[in-house]
Amino acid sequence: MPEPKYNPQTKKFEFPKPEPGKVAVAADDAYVAIPKATMKILAGYGVADGGTVNAETDKGKDIQRSKLAKIYVLQAIQNFIDARNASAQKS
Repeated sequence: MPEPKYNPQTKKFEFPKPEPGKVAVAADDAYVAIPKATMKILAGYGVADGGTVNAETDKGKDIQRSKLAKIYVLQAIQNFIDARNASAQKS
């Protein structure tokens, strides 16, 4: 899945169409526990914003949903970091 771009005006992600046969694998991920209900909501936002869940197997669909949710989790973390950095610079 190609990297989506965050649009700060709409506060949504824009999902480019994937290139056929291209697979991206992240080797530097760390894992945290996020409730399944939250992940489901975030994946739903991803689909609403243009992401796709079209794998042939249930496991494949779960992986795609997880990747969609991950995008929103990372953006929330980045927003938090930016806000903390901004408030630290004002001090």
